[in-house]
Amino acid sequence: MSLRAAVARPDPEVSAAVCSALGLPPHRCVFVDDQQVDVDAAARVGLRAHLYRGPGEPAALLQHGSG
Repeated sequence: MSLRAAVARPDPEVSAAVCSALGLPPHRCVFVDDQQVDVDAAARVGLRAHLYRGPGEPAALLQHGSG
């Protein structure tokens, strides 16, 4: 899949476009990033957005869910 956007993160349009291209509603997608501004933008669109804080965290998040 190739997706080109006229905007870039942290613009929430980027997250919305990716969800649309995947055919998934935002609440079914998980976004992990080490920049709070990008996490906040993804959350505004409705993604389950989490700030990366260290190794192993994304795997634990996916294994145990976002709560």
